[in-house]
Amino acid sequence: MTVTLGTAAYDLPTDLISLEYIAHSNLPLAQISLAELEQGDPYYRQTGNGVPYLYYLRGGTSINLFPTPSATITNGLSLHYTAMPVMPATTANTFNFPLANEDLIVSYCLYRAALKDATGEGGARVPLYRQEYMQALKEMKSSVRGLSEGHSLVMGKMGTSWGRHPLDISHRVIPSPV
Repeated sequence: MTVTLGTAAYDLPTDLISLEYIAHSNLPLAQISLAELEQGDPYYRQTGNGVPYLYYLRGGTSINLFPTPSATITNGLSLHYTAMPVMPATTANTFNFPLANEDLIVSYCLYRAALKDATGEGGARVPLYRQEYMQALKEMKSSVRGLSEGHSLVMGKMGTSWGRHPLDISHRVIPSPV
């Protein structure tokens, strides 16, 4: 994304699910809330242009860089995020699924099969399979949300960054069932 001189606000991609981190000129920016910025620097609005080292979210649709960029840099802003997967249209399409969450698919299939066999042996297993499925779903959601909720950044005193945790969430390509 191009960084523009004097422009602090930038729209986030519409397919964004979870924001991992943002880098300006290949250097990671520390995330801060607007309230923390105001508390730490009540006159932040009067700060001149400079090299951004912080960003804060503006709702769920945009970010603001601080300080406001002092130069225009083509591809100067990199957003690393988890995107909403595109719905497969044919059996040849594939989509990404977080690695180590394959049990979620198996648990879901077992739960749905048990629901179909409600009068037989599967009926007795519905609560067990439902519990396993819900737990696996909760764990996957937690791993995706954790990236955008501060688990991937260690903050020092007064908003100084001590660096990112190297959380490497790999993805595996799963063929489409369509």
